Amino acid sequence: MSLVVRCPGCGGASRVDAGALGQMVGCPRCHLPFVAAEEAPAPISAPPPAPARKSARANRPAPRATAAIPIAPPRERLNGSPVAPQARQAPDHEHDPVTKHATVGLPLSVMVGFALMPFAIPLLWLLGPTVTGFEAAVSIAVPAALAVAAAALCLGIVYTIDWTGTTRLKGVLILVGLAYLSAAGLYFLKPALVARLQTMFALPAVWFPITAESNGEYYVKMPGAPTEVQVATVAGIEWKPGRGVDRETYTNNGPKTYRYRFAVSTAPQPQALAPDGAWFASFGRHLADSTKGRIVRDEAKSTRDNLPGREWELRLPDSETVRIVRVYVVQGRVYYLSVEGPDLAPGEKLSEFFLDSFERAPGPNPGPQKKGRR
Repeated sequence: MSLVVRCPGCGGASRVDAGALGQMVGCPRCHLPFVAAEEAPAPISAPPPAPARKSARANRPAPRATAAIPIAPPRERLNGSPVAPQARQAPDHEHDPVTKHATVGLPLSVMVGFALMPFAIPLLWLLGPTVTGFEAAVSIAVPAALAVAAAALCLGIVYTIDWTGTTRLKGVLILVGLAYLSAAGLYFLKPALVARLQTMFALPAVWFPITAESNGEYYVKMPGAPTEVQVATVAGIEWKPGRGVDRETYTNNGPKTYRYRFAVSTAPQPQALAPDGAWFASFGRHLADSTKGRIVRDEAKSTRDNLPGREWELRLPDSETVRIVRVYVVQGRVYYLSVEGPDLAPGEKLSEFFLDSFERAPGPNPGPQKKGRR
């Protein structure tokens, strides 16, 4: 025996078996699931008077109810009474970030485009000197990192589903604006401020001691890991492969490189066994000739144990680079230390520490019989 049930969604009638009452069925028209319940019979009333004329359409039989589609039995409460199914929820376009109505009627592609706007910052940075005539004090890596970070945050906001569309749109636009304002502030930073910050946060120099010589120990500290370098011949004195460090220092005019060099003569110099002022003066003249520089300072120096030495300050031909050379002579062997850099000032902390770090023990007298010894 079949009974007529009515869909609560579209109001369409359908037929189900008597055994399907109380079960979940699907409407054959709108496919909405509902619990099959027998439709109450309509109240009997007096028939209306027959019309004078009947059309052919009125003589057609009423459409038969279509059989409903059984789906599943209804869930039951603890007391055994059936529970009506919940109506299907409509899609939440306001909070769903992947629909075309993701934010205030804007497609998702438009929101992603807003989120990627910070990537124009590096391009504007490169065009800045041409447009403004001002050269940025920091490298292009700074705006590139800013653009990546801002774009990542904006994309995170776009795909935050528990925010309303309006909130997400405002968040993206605020972040994009802050990124551009930050980039403008970084672009117009004064070089003096940048140099001060770089100096403040720069790593301190790591001093590497150098000790060698089989005929007596010498000791000197260099501000970094030394590499092998060649030092030009001065006054006919040839040098063993020396040690050098190139260290970058930040100044008000940007980064500058300072070069630290140390070398030892290949053999004792007979004329330097008892060095005097004339020998040092001759060495200074040859030093100026070899560098084509101009001596602006000539000062006597000595080691901590009073070994003789001399220091010269030379202004090289480019009028910017300054080289400070200090030479010590021990038992005819010449030890060469130099620091070179743009506008290097006497008494500069790192260079002074490097030049003063030299120590040398007298050791045995190196003579011809000491062949094979360095």
